[in-house]
Amino acid sequence: MMKPTIRKLMISLKRRPQNIPLTLLILCCFLYTFNLSAHSNASMYVSSRIIALYVFIITLSSILVIFSFINAYSGKKRKWFMQAIVYVLIVAQLVIDFAYYQIMSYEVFLRNNPVPITADIAKSMNVTMFHIIALGLTLLVIISLPFYHKLLLKIDTFVVDDEDISYDTELLDTEVDQ
Repeated sequence: MMKPTIRKLMISLKRRPQNIPLTLLILCCFLYTFNLSAHSNASMYVSSRIIALYVFIITLSSILVIFSFINAYSGKKRKWFMQAIVYVLIVAQLVIDFAYYQIMSYEVFLRNNPVPITADIAKSMNVTMFHIIALGLTLLVIISLPFYHKLLLKIDTFVVDDEDISYDTELLDTEVDQ
């Protein structure tokens, strides 16, 4: 028998399984925006000025993808256009994150006069790599949503009422006496 809080959570997930990828999108946004100062500080050290634009685009698209995802699943039917926008924004974040990481790696490791690695640059590069992994996982979860929704529907959340059990045992007792 399930605990009531776990049962309520399971019923909520059975009704709205899109809350799982939404939570992951929010966590990805938090991951990037809470480390935004490291990204901006790191972009000041490198000679490539496109880095600052990359940081801005990733920040903007990480916020927009949350609202697009909410809009894609609002109401009874999925909105395919908004879902396509969600995929475009996630793929854009992945591509720009990868480009950001490549430029930072070149500036720090491969350039003739490399930029010294500061705490902000190291943190920015590590968070960018973790953001790429988290976005890839989130994209996988969004794509597999129909599959695990069917699995969630198979979980039994039925609750047996105590009064029904006592009534059934009383019937059994009267049948045995006869």
